[in-house]
Amino acid sequence: MSQVKVQDKMTIGMIRKRILSGDIEIKGVYRLKHYRKGELIGEHESKNLVTTEGKRYLLSTGLASGTAKTTWYVGLINNDNGAKNGGVPVAPAATQTYDAFFDTINTEYTNYTNANRVTWSGVLDGSLAKITNIASKAAFTFNTASGTLYGACLSSNATKSNHAAGDYLMSFSAFSAPIAVEIDDVVNVEIELSFT
Repeated sequence: MSQVKVQDKMTIGMIRKRILSGDIEIKGVYRLKHYRKGELIGEHESKNLVTTEGKRYLLSTGLASGTAKTTWYVGLINNDNGAKNGGVPVAPAATQTYDAFFDTINTEYTNYTNANRVTWSGVLDGSLAKITNIASKAAFTFNTASGTLYGACLSSNATKSNHAAGDYLMSFSAFSAPIAVEIDDVVNVEIELSFT
């Protein structure tokens, strides 16, 4: 007859407590590949923050018959969350909403060839509670001027610089270091979200 060790009991107890308490976390990561003249010159990875607005959207559409947004879009940020706040950086916060994020908090980077924000083609994993666009990354080609990227985000509206109420900011990531881009550079963005 096998015996359950004290350490095993502690592990089982922790797992049971986590399940009973409903301690489920939504997390993810943004991964970028930066190309210049066809050559890969940089790879960047940063954690993403899922907003309270995004979490409420998931609960509403999944459990309360809320209206679903069928397409989501990747946008870029070209300031360090401070240009619209007297130069004082605004730390990423879960309470930030779609309209405030693009209206009063950040300046969106729009100097790329797509007429709109780039579609995020997320595909649900076959067995894990995870969704990612790794098979079809959001591709940005910069066409009018050099610039600096400070972050990226996932939202439900396609229009560049739009900040109208009624749409959602699902998540965003402030890069660990600014990314300098030049004309004709290409940046591919992968966004992965998961429940743990």
